Amino acid sequence: SREAFDFSKPASNSKANAPHTITLPKEAILRIGPTRLKRWEGYRDDENIEALHIGGNDQVLIGTCASSTALVWSLETGEVVRQLGPGVGDIKHSALAQDGYTLVVAPAHGEVVLWDIGTGIDKLHLDINAEVSALTITRDGEALILGHKNGSLSAWGLQGGEPLGRIQIDKDPILAIAANSIEQILAAPNDGDLVSCHLESGEHHRILRARDQILSLDLAENGALLIRGRERIALFDIKARVMIWDFEQRNSRAATFGSDPNTLIVVNRQGRICIHDVSAQMIVHTISPKAQPNALAISEDGKTVAVARYRVELFKLPHGDAFLAEPGHFAAITRVHISPHDDELATSSSDGSVLGW
Repeated sequence: SREAFDFSKPASNSKANAPHTITLPKEAILRIGPTRLKRWEGYRDDENIEALHIGGNDQVLIGTCASSTALVWSLETGEVVRQLGPGVGDIKHSALAQDGYTLVVAPAHGEVVLWDIGTGIDKLHLDINAEVSALTITRDGEALILGHKNGSLSAWGLQGGEPLGRIQIDKDPILAIAANSIEQILAAPNDGDLVSCHLESGEHHRILRARDQILSLDLAENGALLIRGRERIALFDIKARVMIWDFEQRNSRAATFGSDPNTLIVVNRQGRICIHDVSAQMIVHTISPKAQPNALAISEDGKTVAVARYRVELFKLPHGDAFLAEPGHFAAITRVHISPHDDELATSSSDGSVLGW
C-alpha cells in the first residue's frame, strides 16, 4: 500500500536534514537552496537543480542535478526523507511514472535505474549499452522509451524491465521523444526531422522536416503535437501531417496544452497569456500578468494557469481571476511545476533555489 510509506521521518543523514532558517515568503511551504545544492553525499556544490518532480501522492518533491544522487524532500516538513543513490553516475535525464513513486534516471554511462521513492530501493537496473540522450514514459504507463546518442531508439517494460524493441533511426542523437503507447512513438533527431517509429516492424519514416532543431515534444491523445524548438514553437497534426500553428520564438515565450487538446495556452512576446481554440484557429481569451513571464504551467484539471518571472501569478480560467504570490527567489524563475493533484506547485530559479507553494 502506498499509504504505508512514511514521508514524515527525515533521512538518517543529519547534514541533509539541517533545517532552513530563512524566512519563507507568504504562502510558501518549503525552500531548497537558497543558492546552490550543497554537498549531500554525491551532490557537488557547483550544481544547479536540473529536474523537479512532485510525487508520493503529492507528499514529496524530488530533485536531480548532474550528479549521482536524487534527493526527496517532504512537502510538509521541508526535510530530506529519501536519498536515492549514489553510485549510478551523473544523472542526465529523469522521469516520474504515473504512480508517483517510480523515478527513472539515466546516468551518462549507458545505464538506466528505476528507484522506488517510497522505500529508496533501486528496483531495476537496465543495461542498455548506449548512452541516453532523451527519455519518456508512455502515456499509458506501460513502457519506457529511450532515445540514444547513436541515433537509435529503444523501448523497455516499465514493470519488469524487459526489452520491447530497438530501432536505428539516424546517425545523430535523439533529442526528444513523445509516445502515447508503444504503438505510437515520435522521435526528433538532432538534424531537425520528426520521425514516426513502429517498433514491431522496425519501420520508421519522416513526417516533418522542421525549420528548427526540436528540443521537446508533447503529444496529445487526439494526435496534436506541441513542438518546442530553439527558435520556434509549433503545433502539428500528426494524423493529417499538417502544421496547425507555427510561432516564431521571438513572438512566443512558452506554450502548453490546456484542459483538452483543442486548447493551446501561449505566452506571447508582450508577456500576455493567449488562450487559443485550435479547431477555430483563433484567440478566445487573453490574460495580462503584471510581469512578462518566462515559465508556464497548467493544473491537471485545466482550471488554473501558473506563470512566473520573479514571482508566481496564478490565474483561474477562463476569466483570468488572479492570485499573486510573494517573491521568494533571488533571480529569475526558470521552471514552474504543478502537482498532479493541483494543490501544490514548485518553482526553481537561476539562483539554484527551489520553493514549494
